[in-house]
Amino acid sequence: VEKIPGSLINNLELYPENDFSYIFTNEYDENLIHKEVEINKDIKAPVNAGDVLGTIKYFYDKNEIGTINVLAKNDAPKASYTDYLGALFKSYFTFGYNK
Repeated sequence: VEKIPGSLINNLELYPENDFSYIFTNEYDENLIHKEVEINKDIKAPVNAGDVLGTIKYFYDKNEIGTINVLAKNDAPKASYTDYLGALFKSYFTFGYNK
């Protein structure tokens, strides 16, 4: 996830909570298995590592066969006024000096 509103973190890594497995008891067509990743649209700081930020849903044809959570891998703390001021000064004084 890029840029978390309310935080100075530019990238938030995500990962699945666990592996998914499903045992079919009858014959199946592997081409009918698919997944849908849904990440919450309203993610705002603060975010803590381990927070649930979405889901991965697995389907066989049109039937849902399982869901796992998508978690935050790192923190995105809520930025204070002084954090924003510090970032502003840093960008002002380093502008043009990064090669």
